[in-house]
Amino acid sequence: MKQKQRMFRLGGCAAVCLLLGVRVYANSSWVWISEPRPFDVLPWVAAATILIEAAAVRWIAKVPSWKKILPCVVIANLLSFATPYVLALFDPVHTFSQAIEHEPLYTVGAAYLVLTLVIELPACYHMIETEPSNRKRLLWTLAGANAVTTAMTAAVERLLCHGRW
Repeated sequence: MKQKQRMFRLGGCAAVCLLLGVRVYANSSWVWISEPRPFDVLPWVAAATILIEAAAVRWIAKVPSWKKILPCVVIANLLSFATPYVLALFDPVHTFSQAIEHEPLYTVGAAYLVLTLVIELPACYHMIETEPSNRKRLLWTLAGANAVTTAMTAAVERLLCHGRW
């Protein structure tokens, strides 16, 4: 009886493995097939992001001082855009240049939106913080502007930078 149970289990495992097979690419790595890499489009995307976020804070949150807005938005975006590259410095397998060239390092998505909100929102909110009546509007403006610019960055990367495993 135990022999039949073992054979049944073995047959069931084999059937599951055959039906739900997993493809494995041995010794594969990411290869960029387009000329521009995310690192190449980063300065342009960062500049557009800074302009859009600063304009939103100025006109939607109604913060009157460009001198207060621009340094905050620039610093917060530098922190946000640099974080994936700083993390690549600590990659135990690749050097920094290998990580940029052979990994889908800077593909912006939902995780990057969370990262952006965690880094930029508190930094900008506390640096720009205005009168109490405007704080909620400032917070929602920063969150909305970061969501819009993150979606824009993701779209630009997916349109201009292509790669494959």
